[in-house]
Amino acid sequence: MVSTLSGYKNEIIDSIIDGYNIAINGYTEEEKKKKSMLIETVKATIINALAFSVIEKTQIYTYLINNFNDYSIKNNLNITINLNLFTPKNSTVHSDEFFSVIDSFLKRRSNKYDIYFYDNIYTPKFEPNFLDLNKLLPKEHINLYKSVENYESYSYNNKLVGLPVIINYSALYSNIELLNKYNKEIPKTWDELLETGKYILKQEKIKNNTNIVIFNGLFTDNEAGSTTIIEFLHSYRDAINDPFPNFKSPNAVNALKMMKKLKNELSSDYVFQQNIENTFSDLLNGTGLFLKFNYLNLPVNKVYKATILPGHKNGISSTIVGGYNIGINSYLLKEKEEDAVKAVMYMTSKDIQRKLIIEHNCFSGINNLYNEDEVCKNKEELCEIYKNAQPIMRPTSKTNDYNKYSEKIRYYVYKYLYGNDIVDPAKMLRKIDDITRIYYISISSKDSISGKIIAIVYILLSIIILSSSIFIFIKKYNYNFSFLSKDFWILSLLGYILLIYTSFVDLERVTPLRCHLKFFLQFMSFTIVYIPIFHKLISNYPEENKISIWVKSHRYIFLSIFIFLDILINGLIFMQPYTVKTVVTIDSSKNFQKCKVDGLFSKTVIIIMYTFKVVIIIWSCILLFAEWNLKSTIFDIRSCTAMYSLNINCMV
Repeated sequence: MVSTLSGYKNEIIDSIIDGYNIAINGYTEEEKKKKSMLIETVKATIINALAFSVIEKTQIYTYLINNFNDYSIKNNLNITINLNLFTPKNSTVHSDEFFSVIDSFLKRRSNKYDIYFYDNIYTPKFEPNFLDLNKLLPKEHINLYKSVENYESYSYNNKLVGLPVIINYSALYSNIELLNKYNKEIPKTWDELLETGKYILKQEKIKNNTNIVIFNGLFTDNEAGSTTIIEFLHSYRDAINDPFPNFKSPNAVNALKMMKKLKNELSSDYVFQQNIENTFSDLLNGTGLFLKFNYLNLPVNKVYKATILPGHKNGISSTIVGGYNIGINSYLLKEKEEDAVKAVMYMTSKDIQRKLIIEHNCFSGINNLYNEDEVCKNKEELCEIYKNAQPIMRPTSKTNDYNKYSEKIRYYVYKYLYGNDIVDPAKMLRKIDDITRIYYISISSKDSISGKIIAIVYILLSIIILSSSIFIFIKKYNYNFSFLSKDFWILSLLGYILLIYTSFVDLERVTPLRCHLKFFLQFMSFTIVYIPIFHKLISNYPEENKISIWVKSHRYIFLSIFIFLDILINGLIFMQPYTVKTVVTIDSSKNFQKCKVDGLFSKTVIIIMYTFKVVIIIWSCILLFAEWNLKSTIFDIRSCTAMYSLNINCMV
């Protein structure tokens, strides 16, 4: 059907071209050239692209698209890209809402747009809906972007979802005129920034300059605020190569305390909460001392010099790797795929990325460009920031919904930052840690000794049960253990130990293997505890019959049948194995994991097995009733009845 439509479309195009060829015979060469370009436009593949920019002046998408369309005409590619660019000026859509716009198209499997320019935080979210660039782009092209396949901002589930067309690094814009005026240097640590800021603030107040912004913070109520929080926490590492500080570590607590100290002594709630437009205005007007912002690709006031962000110690810094990727819609028309790939390759090529750095003052993801004299000759500040930056990726894959995770981080940090002094920073950080932490009882946990206590109790109970087997071999107690043979008594005791270790498996983190082991131990312990009793009840049936005689004479075979069934059933479940389900709780509760069976076959097998065990209990109860008055086993029968009654109550 598609090929038929395609053929029909080509016939229409050919007829249009033939008509033009006849019609232009009377035109001049210049007119013929214009008409020929119109024909090429008719024949061109139209690639539709969607993008968003917070600040229209800084957007580079129009530049990229126009360059590609010119390149396409010069090289007769017959490809034209149409760009739909969302900005705050032409729409009511903001950065976070733009994600929802893309998401709505992808959920509907829409092919309205073939190429998307998207914020790199959404790579894990969009992974199922974008083509794998590993399968479409040459390896040498992908290798231009160092380790791009190892970062979740670009790759997810072993799939290259997008390539960066532009990356953003945070920078500290320092007012050199003011610093020189007071003989101060650009701060390299947060303590230095605090000390310098306090001194200059005091001096400027003496001169009645109350409009100066000493430090903007950029702790806004959007993703920019979350970026600032993550960067600030990351800047409190003890060494450059240390990982992101644990939320419950002293480093993280000290980071929050410094945030509040900077706000209280250098700034205010109002200034810290101002949106990026206010900071952008300060950068243009030169009204700030220290301004934290993305390194901009347009001129700011000449009084500013941009450097990497300060850190907890000299030599420590941080920056989130922000920016926008380009990805190809999985639902685009098949005949457009090759042309879309050409467009992606062009916009992420070394030549175009070099132009973005030189002409637009943008960061590129191609590391080798920063070693070129042509690039860094007139872009010393940009190259210096890139080479000295200590980047970190946002934790986009920690939850299924990064936006909500980001909101919760801001909520708890701002509760301390903008709250009163009663709020404990350590408590807020624990709440952030709880958002993604999976809680389980562990023997090796440093936070709680409950796991160790439970393990010790289990071991002591096992020792007591095992030690009790000594009484079976003492002659004066032989009468008390005559109901079962010695080997079956020992088996029953081992069954109880297995039953204890069924709960022991619940210690430590849940895994599919532990789920299978727990299921196996549950049924095997039941078999070893109850089948010897079931065997005895059948053997002692008041009226001898073929079944009771056979069971009495073949007790090991009888037991082996049930053990074999347990092993077989457990093996069958491996055909559709257990999975681990994470239960995310609301508010301040603890997240946990549990075993889950998804397959219908495994569910059916488990139900059959449970039913089988219940049937055994029911038959045992019937036999207990039938043998209630047998004098030889009267006490044992009553003990067994009590045990079964207790177990039935527990099951109910």
